[in-house]
Amino acid sequence: GQSAEAQWLELFDRFKVDGSYPRVLETFASCLYRAHLFPRETHEYDVHGQPKHRSFYSGKVMNGVSVTDNGFWDTYRTVYPWYNLFLPSRSSIAIQGWIAALEEGGWFPQWASPGYRACMVGTHIDAVIADAVVKGTQGFDAELALRGMLKHSSTVGDDDGAYGRLGIENYLRLGYVAEETVEGSVARSLDYAYDDFCISQVCTSLGKAEEAKRLLASAQNYRKLYDPEVGFMRARHLDGSWAKFSEFEWGGPYVEGGAWQSSWAVQHDPQGLIELNGGSAAFVDKLKAMLVTEPRFEIGHYGFEIHEMTEMAQSHFGQYAHSNQPVHHALYLFGEAGQQEVAHPYLHRVMRELYTPTHLPGDEDNGEMCCWFLWSALGLFPLCPGKPEYVHGAPALEYAKIQLETGAELFIESEGWGPRQSIVKERSVNGKPVTDFHIAHAEVAQGLTIQTKY
Repeated sequence: GQSAEAQWLELFDRFKVDGSYPRVLETFASCLYRAHLFPRETHEYDVHGQPKHRSFYSGKVMNGVSVTDNGFWDTYRTVYPWYNLFLPSRSSIAIQGWIAALEEGGWFPQWASPGYRACMVGTHIDAVIADAVVKGTQGFDAELALRGMLKHSSTVGDDDGAYGRLGIENYLRLGYVAEETVEGSVARSLDYAYDDFCISQVCTSLGKAEEAKRLLASAQNYRKLYDPEVGFMRARHLDGSWAKFSEFEWGGPYVEGGAWQSSWAVQHDPQGLIELNGGSAAFVDKLKAMLVTEPRFEIGHYGFEIHEMTEMAQSHFGQYAHSNQPVHHALYLFGEAGQQEVAHPYLHRVMRELYTPTHLPGDEDNGEMCCWFLWSALGLFPLCPGKPEYVHGAPALEYAKIQLETGAELFIESEGWGPRQSIVKERSVNGKPVTDFHIAHAEVAQGLTIQTKY
């Protein structure tokens, strides 16, 4: 096979970018490298060229591919959508490896490092697989994958959270995880609702209408946690009453954030979230408030200042804590409320101020932090992994020509951008003016030209 150097050069050669700001180009190159480091492939090939691996789950030598080192809470957001558009063969291998883990250990991993590890919340392998299925990535057994997804959506898993969903008993009975039962109750509840949406998409794809209907209903459970009196997602007790609340306290019912960072986690139904917040105008005001509210934090159950708190306070973006994942889609929600132009200066500030060729805003997180920059620099974003679409942003590159694995080419062209002009005034796709915030994956995947004027 090819040497590692040849494989990297072949990958990089497919991305040709240019622009007036060298630092943006250098950062793009750095992020492009880091975006493709995970998950690690740990299989080897026998004399017949067939993949084999020693299982991290059974300890036995098995046929097929093996992958590890991935935290799905992070990577589902931008990394796997990146692969599904630009490198679907990589996504296919990864999902084959995760299905192998399911077969060898009985469950999908929560965080593979290298085997089961209890870390973070949600079962976001659901989003990883759903995004691949709805975008047409081939080469894995979707029926088998769905069995594993349905299992952890309805069955009690590991007591420590290495697989399955902690608090699943509450969630199935009440529609939320109760505050007094499991730490991170709000974050878990919101993630389970979103993950159920993702499983429903796979069910629909495979013709399982009844399961899809049930899971789509479950995906609306996020509504049970919104408290209009405080304007945030809030923890509830077993009896349905609201739990103690502090808008600046981190941890407790939230994970690596507080109410300001965690209340946007409804990627699958942004219009429903907007409705809960009082409509588009009120929702836009809430997003703006996040960006200017003093970056206060209370250490809560952590008992000390974790680095994500420090990074938020140092970044000068109010409560918008880009150093961690919960807010990574939040700026794109302006577009869902009909005011995408409000986000453009903020998107450029994040790219310009928080990313450099040698520094990232926070943990690299298996390439997720870097993929946020790559998507945003191109002016596209996977707002909801599991839906076959992207949303438009505000490109920081003047030119990009990207060759997809199919041979189709994606062209990004923009003119007029600079630190003093960062609001998109005109956008066209294949020469036709567009105002729609969304663009279908199928349209992008067949190759097109997106032109932007600032």
